Amino acid sequence: MIYVFDSDAGKDTLTLKGESFKYLIKVRRHTQGDLIAFRNESDIKTLHTYKVVDLQPKKALLELQNSKILEIKPKKDLHIGWCMVDAKSVEKVLPS
Repeated sequence: MIYVFDSDAGKDTLTLKGESFKYLIKVRRHTQGDLIAFRNESDIKTLHTYKVVDLQPKKALLELQNSKILEIKPKKDLHIGWCMVDAKSVEKVLPS
């Protein structure tokens, strides 16, 4: 995981609750003092790095460490994506 989208990214403090808390703290097992990168959907070019300051049972408090403009550009202009794929098609294509 490189970064997480959050609508409040860019503010001085960020409070994680609900699904984002469950994923980052429970599943990814981030602890107090870890750095986590966030991006805001309205300003996707800026990468915000937050430090986990306080952990509570159902929420976490994060503090902004730095923000920098870091735009990710593909090396080539061609992108191929599979939106809806049948399981049988995947089984046939993976070996090749």
